[in-house]
Amino acid sequence: MRILILGATGRTGRLVLNEAIDRDYEVVAVTRNPERLTGHSSLTILNGSADAIKTELLEGEFDAILSTLNISRSNDFPWAPLVTPKDFFTKTWDHILPNVSSERLIVLSAWGVGPTKKTIPGWFKWFIENSNIRHPYKAHEEQEAYLQKTNHNWTFVRPVGLTNRKNSKPVIATTDDNQKLKITISRLDVAKFMLDVLENNLCLKQAVNISN
Repeated sequence: MRILILGATGRTGRLVLNEAIDRDYEVVAVTRNPERLTGHSSLTILNGSADAIKTELLEGEFDAILSTLNISRSNDFPWAPLVTPKDFFTKTWDHILPNVSSERLIVLSAWGVGPTKKTIPGWFKWFIENSNIRHPYKAHEEQEAYLQKTNHNWTFVRPVGLTNRKNSKPVIATTDDNQKLKITISRLDVAKFMLDVLENNLCLKQAVNISN
């Protein structure tokens, strides 16, 4: 299986990349920081921004596109300035979808996007509404709306708060936006879940909320 990964050098994207290689996928990774990735016989690294990568480099068919792109801040402080344009997601899909042969999209979104706003804790909702965290959440909402209008078989994966725990735990997954979840999940389990969704052809044209 040949897949394209967007955001492969991010904290979650790198785990998705490693998991895909461990499962013997042929991977093409688009990144502005290729020096952060370790070479592998089944990995092709393309240097460039996902919203402007040279389309002639994206040759051949892909069984799926997996995106872990995010709207980044200069650090993890909620009020830190953005270092990614607010419209990065939609600009990326405007550039990628007409030029890449793939019907399957598995996209990392976030718990608290769209109808799940009403299930998140009040303190978390306050942070989203009153800090620069609101920009990635708005971008995720716009991305979901954008991709829902396409003919692609999309899946939106909305994890709760991400941790860097290295041991894997069972994942609770639901498409019920009213179901309350635990508040954390490891990035490792998110990566494994995204590959499981692809391998088992799950959650077509669905948004799925996940936690440990």
